[in-house]
Amino acid sequence: MRTFDELIARREVPQVSDYLITKAAIDQKVLEQAKAVEKRLKRLRMAKLSKDLFDEIVEEMLKEKRTLMEMMAELDVDDQAIFDA
Repeated sequence: MRTFDELIARREVPQVSDYLITKAAIDQKVLEQAKAVEKRLKRLRMAKLSKDLFDEIVEEMLKEKRTLMEMMAELDVDDQAIFDA
């Protein structure tokens, strides 16, 4: 907040930055994470159509030492489907 006298003294010195409104910078890290998650989810959806891809995903999850419950939740299948793979 400025006094009335300060406002009168500064009225001839406008700064563009005082009136400029800019958008926030785009965080590339967040965009890359979102793309990776979207790609992963698309791959999981495709696994329902391809048995080979489903088997490959189950093997990757086993290498990551995922529990059976995590695999069932992520792949949206029952435990028998995972054991068959």
